Amino acid sequence: MNKQEIENIIKSSNEIKDFIEGRNSVFNCNVEGIPISIYKENIGTSYYYRLPWNAKFDYNKVSKFMRYAIPIISKMLENERDMRLTRPDF
Repeated sequence: MNKQEIENIIKSSNEIKDFIEGRNSVFNCNVEGIPISIYKENIGTSYYYRLPWNAKFDYNKVSKFMRYAIPIISKMLENERDMRLTRPDF
């Protein structure tokens, strides 16, 4: 899975808009059959994620996904925050 594929997974998710806009504190996605729940902190762009344990899962795929996903999600959050700061009516 490359960076563009990961970006497509994130941006095509039905949940990402609510996550970015703060209506939902968790972003659930599925990476090659592995369910991931990504949580963000209220301040900053720190994340943690939760995975179910299953010996059949290749967790290296999750690590690779997160390595690309966090900068993508962080950029989306920063853009949302900038928009809210520059548009007080938003």
